[in-house]
Amino acid sequence: MKSIFYLDPQSGDNLAMYDFELLSRIKGHNIFYVCSKTYNYETLTNLKFIPIFNYTKKKSSIAKGISYTISLFKLFKQIKEHKPDIIHIQWFRIPCLDYYFYSFIKAKYKTRIIHTVHNILPHVKNKSDYINYSKLYGICDRLITHTATSASELSKRFAIPQNIIYVAPHGPLKYKYSESIIKNTIDKIKREHNVTAKYIITLLGYQSLYKGTDLAINAWIGSSVLSNNKDICLIIAGQPKDYKSENYTASNLIVINQKLSDIEFTSIMKMTSLIILPYRKIDQSGVLLTILEEEIPYCATDVGELCRPFEIGDIGWIFKQPTIKDIRDQLESILDKPFQIEEKRNKKEVWSKIKELYSWGKAADITNQLYKDL
Repeated sequence: MKSIFYLDPQSGDNLAMYDFELLSRIKGHNIFYVCSKTYNYETLTNLKFIPIFNYTKKKSSIAKGISYTISLFKLFKQIKEHKPDIIHIQWFRIPCLDYYFYSFIKAKYKTRIIHTVHNILPHVKNKSDYINYSKLYGICDRLITHTATSASELSKRFAIPQNIIYVAPHGPLKYKYSESIIKNTIDKIKREHNVTAKYIITLLGYQSLYKGTDLAINAWIGSSVLSNNKDICLIIAGQPKDYKSENYTASNLIVINQKLSDIEFTSIMKMTSLIILPYRKIDQSGVLLTILEEEIPYCATDVGELCRPFEIGDIGWIFKQPTIKDIRDQLESILDKPFQIEEKRNKKEVWSKIKELYSWGKAADITNQLYKDL
């Protein structure tokens, strides 16, 4: 039985959900879950729980950095005591510091290192990121990506041998709230924002240029067909990251510029007819995984593997390019015959097959075998 340090320094909210769904399915190893003190999902009973990270509660970048550094000292004590065979890292938070820390650990204790590459590089990149991540990937014995596309790109961009990269799907994300709580939250959101439209289109999560938030807004307000239709509305909800939020004139465009709670995110998802993902680039989308679980038709640009589910069955549409014109034209076409949305939603057999492609059981089996083989 191998000793595994499964390390997630920011294991709160949907990241806590990810860890639970994966770890609860892995058996036959002595697992230490080294995580954040903000872990707020279901209890894991098949491992030892070690919450040492607390930086996400800090407000300033300096305070976060100090907190994270202190946590690494605590992590070192745990590694020194338990001497794990494998350290499986979910996220690097201060790449230059992480590189020296894990290089030292690997040299001193001969520990094997696995890293799950959720994003090949940060979405908002600094000049030093490529160098830092190249060095970090270089000290890893194995890397895990969620898609074959990401595995291929990772290998090419960083000259990493393909035989050390494993592909394990990111399972679907589902928040567990009672129907009454969701109904009350939906009623509250509709009341506060005067939502009366029959068809609700949404762009959810952190809003950013890489997600094409600006493209969606300009496509909507630039179309009289969309912006003057009282039967439809576009809701853009989530904290803006790297674009300037402005006031918009369309009465059926609702922009909620704030970080969504899990129940708000779930409730808006539940009231949605069609999700749009006009992304300029992406490795893997957590929003997509929630879409698949909730069986909501969506329209996406063909980047990363956003459109991979369409290979299984027709449950959505593709924006030809991440441009204002293509987004506008496709939405006008869809909403000219909105009954198509419900038709795609009712393809139960297709949705079931797609969920099998993204199953947690499959991800756990691949991860478990990797632990055994390494």
